[in-house]
Amino acid sequence: MSLALGDLPDEGGRARLIAVAGEIDMSNTHLLVAFVNLATEHQPTQVMLDLSGVTFFGADGVRVLQKAEDLVTRTGGRLTIRDMTPGVRFVLAATGLGTRFLEAASTPATTPVRQSSPPAAGPSVPAARRHRQQAGGRSRGPRLVCHRTRTLR
Repeated sequence: MSLALGDLPDEGGRARLIAVAGEIDMSNTHLLVAFVNLATEHQPTQVMLDLSGVTFFGADGVRVLQKAEDLVTRTGGRLTIRDMTPGVRFVLAATGLGTRFLEAASTPATTPVRQSSPPAAGPSVPAARRHRQQAGGRSRGPRLVCHRTRTLR
């Protein structure tokens, strides 16, 4: 995982951006927590995560986002997500945290952050197909195949 910390233009000049690339797993979540701690030293109004370069995101990624949100809100700031890969979006929606983290995510990383309403439930079937296609074509989960049978007399 690679991390980059920078400042964002803000009215008060206290918004921070953390860009994350690579895998977020149990071997490196402590690094993201350390970066969030570093970003909150001067009590920013907002800490924004750019997850557009994340290639793997699982349960440890969800836990580190919750921990990061706790750290930022303790200093009076707000944690938002600027952009994310379809895999991150899928995991957040599947865990029920879509309303918490997806509402602040905008589409491209070059556009300003805007609030949008998240989907009411998890990703739709076409979104899941797009996710599978981007992940290499097939999912690893079980596949249900139905065949029509005809009785011969």
